Parts: sequence; C-alpha cells; structure tokens
Amino acid sequence: MQQQQGSDAVEPLLPEHNCKLEKLSIDEVLHVWAGEWGPAQVVHFMLLSLVWCLHGVLTFTMVFADRNPQWVCTAQASVVDAGAAPLCTPSSSICSLDPSQWNWAHGDIESIVSQWGLTCSHNFKVGLVQCFFFMGTLLGCGVWRVLSDSFLGRKGVLIATSFLGSILGMLTAFAPNYWAYVALRTATGFTVGGMGTSAFVLVTELGGSSKGGPISMSILFFYSCSLVYIAALAYFIHFRWRLLYLLSSAPFGLYCLVILPWMSESPRWYLARGNSDAALAILKQVALRNGRTIPATITLKLDHAIEPQDRVVDVLRNAGTMDIFRISLLRKRMMAMLFIWLSCGLSYYGINLNVPNVGGDILLGLISNAVGGIAAFVVMAMMVQKHERRPVLICALLVCGVSSLGAAFAREARARMGYEMMAIFGAAGVYNLAYIYTAELFPTEVRNAAMGLVALAAQVGSIAAPLVAMASNVHGWLPFTIFCITSIMSCCLACWCLPKTLEKPLHENIKDMLKFKDPP
Repeated sequence: MQQQQGSDAVEPLLPEHNCKLEKLSIDEVLHVWAGEWGPAQVVHFMLLSLVWCLHGVLTFTMVFADRNPQWVCTAQASVVDAGAAPLCTPSSSICSLDPSQWNWAHGDIESIVSQWGLTCSHNFKVGLVQCFFFMGTLLGCGVWRVLSDSFLGRKGVLIATSFLGSILGMLTAFAPNYWAYVALRTATGFTVGGMGTSAFVLVTELGGSSKGGPISMSILFFYSCSLVYIAALAYFIHFRWRLLYLLSSAPFGLYCLVILPWMSESPRWYLARGNSDAALAILKQVALRNGRTIPATITLKLDHAIEPQDRVVDVLRNAGTMDIFRISLLRKRMMAMLFIWLSCGLSYYGINLNVPNVGGDILLGLISNAVGGIAAFVVMAMMVQKHERRPVLICALLVCGVSSLGAAFAREARARMGYEMMAIFGAAGVYNLAYIYTAELFPTEVRNAAMGLVALAAQVGSIAAPLVAMASNVHGWLPFTIFCITSIMSCCLACWCLPKTLEKPLHENIKDMLKFKDPP
C-alpha cells in the first residue's frame, strides 16, 4: 500500500512527452497553432488599414488645396482703350492682364494660389511646398524607422505619427501665411513618413510570413479609397481649402484616440527585445480569436536563432549594404530596381498631382485615378498568384508608359483623363508588385537593406513629382512625356537585368544565391 502511494505521489499528471517544453519561432506558432490568417488578423488588418487612408488624405489633399482655381473677366475689362492692357478673354493668361481686368470666380477661399496670390512669378511656390512635403516624408522614413525598433515600438510610432499627422492636418487649415503653410506641410510629411511603414509592419508581423505579399499589395487599395474620400469631401464643401484640411483630418484624430490604443503591439518586437512572455500572450489572444488554443508547453525562440558559440562567426559573416554593390549579380538587380522604384514614385505621385492640369473636371479626374488604383490591386492580386513576376512587371510598366504617351498628345480632356487612368493603373500595378518582387530578388541577410534602398529611391521620385507636374506650365504634354520615358526605360531594365523568381527558393545568404544560375 505504501509503495503504491509512493508511486502515485511521483506520477506526473500528464504524460512525460506532453510536459516537455517545445521552442518554436513565431512563424511556426502561427502556422501550426494560432493560424496565419484568421478572424483576429483580418480585424486587425482592417482597422490598421485606415492609417493608409489617413496617409493618402494627408498626401493628396494638396491636389485641391494647391490648384489654380477658376478666374473670370471683370465687367469693365470688356471695353479697352487704345494702348491699354490686352482685352480679357477666357483664353487669356492672367499674367498678361491688368489686375483690375479679372477676379477669382469664387473669391480667394478655394486654394492657396488664390489666397496668397501664387500666380505668374510666384507660381513656383506651389511646387516648392509640395517638394518640402515629400522631403519631410523622406526624413521621417529614416527617423521613425529607427524609433520603431527602439523603446517606442511599432505601435508607439504608429500612434504618435497618426495623431500628430491628424493634428497637423487640422492646424494647416489655420496657416496665417505661405511660409507657415510650408512649415506645417513639411512637418506633416515628416509624420507621414512613419505612419505608413509602421502600419504595414504591424499588420504583417501579426500574420504568417506567407501573407506578407498579399498584405503589401493591398496598400494602394486603401490609398486609392482616400482619393475618393477627398474628392467627395471637396465637392460638398465647395472646394474651400481650409475647410478641406480641417474636415479631412478631424475624423482620423478621433480614430487615433479611440481605436489605435486598443491595437496589439507586434509580438516580434516584444521577442526581439527579450520579452517572450508578452509576445506569447499576444499570440494566445490571436489563437483564441481564431478559435484555436496554444498548448502551455509552447515557448518562443527568435527566428533563425543561433547557438551562443556561433554568434561571433555569424556576425563576422553577416553581409551589409555594401555587399549589394560589391557583388555584380546583386549590383545589377539593385541598380535596375532603384530606377524602377524611382520611376514608380515619380509616375504615381506625379500623375495624381497633375490632375488639375489635365483639363476637364478635377473631381472626375481624381476619382478615375482612384478607380485605376483599385483595379490595379484586383488584377495584380490575381496575376501574382499564378504568373511570373517579371513579365507582369514589364506589362504594368508598358501600360504606364504607353498610356502616358497617349495622354501627352491627346487633344480632348476626356481622352487625356482616360489615358491618365490607365497610366495610374500601370503605376499602381508596379507599386503593388514591386514589394513582393524586390523581397524575392535578394537573400535574407541583405533583404532589409535592399528594401530600405528601394524605398529611398521611391521617395526621391516622389520629391521630383511636383516639379514634373509643374512642367505643364511650360508645355501641357511635358509631364506625361517624362512619365512615358522613365517607364519605358524601367521596362528595358526589367527585361535585361531581372530574373524569374516564381516558385524559386528564397536564399538565406549570398553564398547560397550565387550557387544558382538566374533562369533566362
């Protein structure tokens, strides 16, 4: 009896193999236990994707706020004495007329151009403030990316940038003069540089690694939805630029206070900072919402974890940014992708900023561009699953280039608008595909560096976009001709420099990649 009691006292409550702790990476936990893409991730994705709408609103409100509004001839301008100023007609240039001969059709409340007299010799200031916005975005990308890996985390950066962006958007409505407007738009661009990347990382890091591609392709879908929102709001408030900034940003301020604080932090950020308990707690919440459970025996390990004795060797072998340019194969790919991303940023933002210069209804033009961007998302989502990336990328670049050429020489406003929509379709398609393709072109040890470089190239293209759009003041066909040339050049580089990647292994390091010859 005593022997039996003794044996009962030491007998485990669970079988021995069930008590053994199992160390898994976050990707393995999501794949096996929590679910890579279930209801929890879908709700998380939909709520965080509203940040991309805010991103688009803060970016493209200037399409209306910075446009040249309609002007009319005054009554006394119909009679002109000999030797006086030229007769005022609807086809006249206001720069050749006396100020008494014309007025703004709806007063000075429609845009900053009419508010502060940014016409003729001061017209360059319109493009200048737009360039400052994108330069602020470029600076913000670097600063906020560093902070997102620090104590602030992805969620902290997202809340800070989104809330500050919405506040700055509302404050812009009260800018007392042009240079205050420039300062507020530059600061807004700085916040925009952090919110998009933080939202993307926060969404993708809660899903499985296999879902990163489809998620990245959905970015421009919500971006395009923001164009529709801005156009509708501008119509209902009669294009009053101050009211547009105020009302377009205010709802997102409420969103930042009510919804964003309840979003989950990235479990990968917690794990990288050594807080595996917090990371596992988030994954258990995800599993619960997906109708699953994670066993108590599961613990987390870092992805690609290495043994302590191998850490020094691994650090010494770790490749950096310079290796991309030192190795000919990677250098060829990188140079091609840098130009493609630059061309894409130039075309996508430049075409949207050029909407007021195309002629016709600006509301219809912007909504048409939104439709083109949404259609690109749908088509690319279907194409990328079954078709090789390179020919799809080449086709998208050709669509952008050929459509831009058609828009450059189309005589009717409706025809230009149609070509412009197709050009946006191509540019948005390139953007959608470029995220996936770039990640597949480079091995893991330099992938982050490569993605950072191409994102920088896209930002440089966006900075140049306002200047290209302003070239329409010289010749109406000039901006679209530039978009056409850069797209065709990108197409040629894609043909000559980029390999096929569909169903090919993603290499962990450069050495493994060099063992495989690029398929033709």
